[in-house]
Amino acid sequence: MREKARFARTWALVPGIGQASAQMGGSLRAIQMGGQSIMAQRILFSIGESMSNHYSFKLKHPTADLSEIAKKISLSVTRIWHFNDPRFTPDGVPLPGSYRNSYCIFKLPEKIGSLTEAINLIQEILLKNPELANEILSSSIEKSIYCTLDGEGEFLGATELKILCDFDINLEMD
Repeated sequence: MREKARFARTWALVPGIGQASAQMGGSLRAIQMGGQSIMAQRILFSIGESMSNHYSFKLKHPTADLSEIAKKISLSVTRIWHFNDPRFTPDGVPLPGSYRNSYCIFKLPEKIGSLTEAINLIQEILLKNPELANEILSSSIEKSIYCTLDGEGEFLGATELKILCDFDINLEMD
């Protein structure tokens, strides 16, 4: 019993297992792994092998116009649309129907090389502008850091998980 207590629990997100998500190209499921002291308080993302990972920050709301908030965030807007706008591809090709919600995607700078750096950048932006942070936190705007894991896996520490929780930011992975 004492031997087990010595090790913290370590969890891994494993692709292709569990409930699929409409937001992601695959599915992820947390499974408990054997305890190793060097892995304590960390989550292992065991996805990818040799290319680079990509990160973005997303805002989503059922009806709100996100353009005013987008102006206050010091990141480049990749795409933005308003509820009920006509749908189109990123290249501008019209699609049938209209958008069911308002949505804004911000590209994170190329220098961001890890999920930890992406989380810290968003935290820094929100802490530098308390009015913006309050506006985003006090509304029903859904916030996400979106991560395409094309490269090596990522380690996400308890500190970064706390930041995500404190700012009510979801983590999406593809």
